[in-house]
Amino acid sequence: MRCYLPQEILDLIIDCIQDDQTALKTCCLVSNALAQRAQKHLFVKVKFHSFDYPISRWRETFPDPTNSPAHHTRTLSFVGATSIAATDVGIVLAFRNVAHLTVDTRTMSDHNLSFAPLRGAFPAIRSLNLTFAILPDSEVFGLICSFPLLEDLLFMARSPLNYGVWSHPPTSPRLTGCLELYQYPGLWSTAHQLLDLPNGLHFKRIAVSLFSNRDIESTMDLVSGYQSTLESLSITNYFTRPSHTPLIDLSNYPKIQDLEFRCRRADIQWVTTTLPNVRPKNIHQISIGLSYEAFSKLSRRKCSDLDSCLVRSWTSHSLRMKFMHGPMNELEATKERIASLFPQITRRGVVEVVEYPDIQLDILNPSV
Repeated sequence: MRCYLPQEILDLIIDCIQDDQTALKTCCLVSNALAQRAQKHLFVKVKFHSFDYPISRWRETFPDPTNSPAHHTRTLSFVGATSIAATDVGIVLAFRNVAHLTVDTRTMSDHNLSFAPLRGAFPAIRSLNLTFAILPDSEVFGLICSFPLLEDLLFMARSPLNYGVWSHPPTSPRLTGCLELYQYPGLWSTAHQLLDLPNGLHFKRIAVSLFSNRDIESTMDLVSGYQSTLESLSITNYFTRPSHTPLIDLSNYPKIQDLEFRCRRADIQWVTTTLPNVRPKNIHQISIGLSYEAFSKLSRRKCSDLDSCLVRSWTSHSLRMKFMHGPMNELEATKERIASLFPQITRRGVVEVVEYPDIQLDILNPSV
């Protein structure tokens, strides 16, 4: 005797195994009643790679874009692709519900790359992640301005976008989410182009990496444009010379709540110089991260200065410190060195020590 379950019950069963790719694929082979719901979870993320899964293979599997599972996709990635053929444009347009788009061409020569087929193709996009070697401004910002609902933006590049002619569009997305800029050797060109967008910028969170003095100036230009919206700021400093000390005034940002200062190869003196400028009373947490490379080069005098500065900050803000350490057999030695270099902070309570690759020291606001 056959037992028939309502489709709603079958859908709930499939939802319970949505993270098990093998089980979902098996369900697709059992019956059509299970396949449709299983495809919703199987194709929520799709990545096209020029070597592993080119668009042509998708076209062979799903020749009719209107009946393909592309409408289930929310996260779409193009990795290593140098171009999208005219015959594939219909395939791309079928991914109409994509909210998160990643384009990664860092291993390719970007001079002949065009984003034209992607412009406006995904009207529901909320976040855009662009990772590349070199790309003209006209391509990048033309793509950005074609997505009216875009909120979050991430740039990663080995070279600044300093060539190409870009005509300002009549409108642009409001960009109300998160901005991340990591561009070696500098981010100034991208920063200035962003500041020139027609509708302005309204980011709540900014994360930038500093490689030069021009980056410091560009960061301050960006930050100064968000006095009314900025809630979180993260700065990663790659400077190797102590003379490169960012001077960042954060005294006039009424909404800012979280600050993060990260030293990759940088001298910690810039943190000691910046912290006294932190004035807003509504800051919930200040985070300071030291890479293993930076931590291993710390001098006792500079640590003493930072230790005293952190204690003063601790009296009015929550403070969180993170130390990167080396191999696991160095963990205990790293703890001892932290205690000797930052005695005042250590005495105020180490809440948690996290195993490799991080050591986290959480110092809670005494008023909490």
